[in-house]
Amino acid sequence: MRLAQRGVVFDRLYASHPYTSSAMAGLFCSVYPYHGWRTMCGRAADFGVPGIADVLGQAGYRTAFLHTGDLSFDHERAFLESHGFAQVDDAGSLFGRESVAASELPFGPRGKVLPDRLLAPAAFEWIDADPARPFFLTLWTIETHHPYAIPAREQASDSQASGDVELDRYVRAIRASDALIGRLVDGLAERGLADATLVVVLGDHGDAFGQHGQRIHAQTLYEEEVRIPLVMSNPRLFPRAERVGGIGQQIDLAPTLAELVGQAAPAAWQGTSLFAAGRRERAYLFTAGRHYLFGMVEGDAKYVYDASANCSELYDLERDAAERRNRVADPEFAGWSAAAHRRLAAWLAYQNDYLAATMGAGARRGHAGDAPAARKFARALGARAGVPAGN
Repeated sequence: MRLAQRGVVFDRLYASHPYTSSAMAGLFCSVYPYHGWRTMCGRAADFGVPGIADVLGQAGYRTAFLHTGDLSFDHERAFLESHGFAQVDDAGSLFGRESVAASELPFGPRGKVLPDRLLAPAAFEWIDADPARPFFLTLWTIETHHPYAIPAREQASDSQASGDVELDRYVRAIRASDALIGRLVDGLAERGLADATLVVVLGDHGDAFGQHGQRIHAQTLYEEEVRIPLVMSNPRLFPRAERVGGIGQQIDLAPTLAELVGQAAPAAWQGTSLFAAGRRERAYLFTAGRHYLFGMVEGDAKYVYDASANCSELYDLERDAAERRNRVADPEFAGWSAAAHRRLAAWLAYQNDYLAATMGAGARRGHAGDAPAARKFARALGARAGVPAGN
């Protein structure tokens, strides 16, 4: 609440792929996801698109990424280190040296996952080591990730429990994260850095709790998995509370940050600043969980094509926010549905080749192995819309 009172809240921000390492590539390198089972981090962690940490590092900023989980997953550490973060620490490196009682371990083996509360002291130790230089610091929590476990001492009784054990753990983990953010904001103020620091709070993806028969994430493109929070707070930039209702995407974050600190966005980035005049308000979505799903949101209309089963869904989010009534056969949406299908076909035809051009030779050879599947889904998308997939 304190951040929102001196900040801007973006009500409709989307993750293009509800999966953590894809979110990292989108947030820090402003690229849409690779359309395949493996992410860009997993395929080619050092792919040749500069990150926002590269841009800021070249401008004199110190850069660091601190995480209480395990960054060996999906080559995330390699991705971060090759895209501008000068210091990258997770539970197995920086936090592995902390003395933590067994009762404080959220979940997982010691050395792999540690309490999020350790992020605040680690952050201020890093900031205090060179307070004169500007910095770009990312804190990546773990307790709000499935299985949403937090230390026993933080698991206070909840009189408003829903009866869904996982959902209740998730809510308690969010409250713990909120307290962590409060400690960070207070620490910045104590150091006289509040006015000079832009605080950004956002999610990497959503999570499902049975709304459409699915739990966790990366399986569907329903709102509970792809809608994420974003708050930016700084008393000088945003002296009053603001809300932005237009559609934005994770890939728009890096261009937005670059604009706010007066840096040019690299040409390879695919996003646009959230404050750009006349910006396109459209979100593209993808996941390769149980099926290959491609989606697009524009205005209040949302179209999802299941390329594995060759079927579609369309929802009017204004009148049906819970996405219960599939209106793909409704004449009212026929023209928009066809246009969305064509755009998805063009996106599929373009994206993997674009990303392949940024990979090393070995990763490109792996990309060639995806060609049959990509062609299959491109044909399905294009044929159903009655146009070539590249249009």
